[in-house]
Amino acid sequence: MLIALALLGVVAARALAASGDDFPAREQPLRGTPVVLLVQDGVSRADVRAVAAGLRRADRFIRVALGRKVRGPVSARIARGDPCPGADGDRSVIGQGGEGGLCIDTANLQWQWLIRNHPRAATAIPAHEYVHVLQSQLGCLGDGQEREHRWIVEGTAGHVGWQALAWSGAAQDAEVRRWIRRDGAFDDPSLRPLRAYETQSGRTPQYARWHLAVRHLLAATARRGTASTSRPESALLRFCALVGAGRPWRSAFLAGFGVSVFGFYARFETVVRRTG
Repeated sequence: MLIALALLGVVAARALAASGDDFPAREQPLRGTPVVLLVQDGVSRADVRAVAAGLRRADRFIRVALGRKVRGPVSARIARGDPCPGADGDRSVIGQGGEGGLCIDTANLQWQWLIRNHPRAATAIPAHEYVHVLQSQLGCLGDGQEREHRWIVEGTAGHVGWQALAWSGAAQDAEVRRWIRRDGAFDDPSLRPLRAYETQSGRTPQYARWHLAVRHLLAATARRGTASTSRPESALLRFCALVGAGRPWRSAFLAGFGVSVFGFYARFETVVRRTG
């Protein structure tokens, strides 16, 4: 797959302290949200607009539609001269999100391509990272060896981020489906069965597959009546809160979605074979 067609590339979810490392930038509060933008020199107005739009839409969707609140302050770093903290100089990382804040690297080539060609899709990236901030506060984000449910953590961020755009009228569901397919969710040769991604990381096709899995999970959850048909994303946050309260993630999965994780794996792989 061409790098220009990748939506998220490698999107790392890590703990980002609100301060404490060297990140020269000017502060810009994002009105109506708990977010403070930290904008480095060289960041374009288009970059700032895209990041701000994604964060505003994600914050409003989480607060109004899902009835949750992201606690502030949230530090949103918009990087240009330096890579995102913790990226170790790797400019292939577009974004990071977690405890204390998030970061978007506007020097990343995939980000630059999106800003030029699909600026609306670019706003889904900061929205994705903002969901990781919420997951960190609810207690299910995890890190390193602690992350035993990577696919659902990342799939949730991808789905809720895009749903925030759709809810605000900035995207249509058909567009979301096109991006999922375009990013290789069905046919990339690097893909493995979903169960392989409980701990294993991935790149663009894996993120698309995880997003697809969460969409199917929520559709099935709504059909069973274990989540609202109008806003099934609430089940994702319920799962996250259960994990954060100390419940083993497989037990939290069954309680939150009304199906065992192994049962879902079997059904999802059947769906992929039929529709791919």
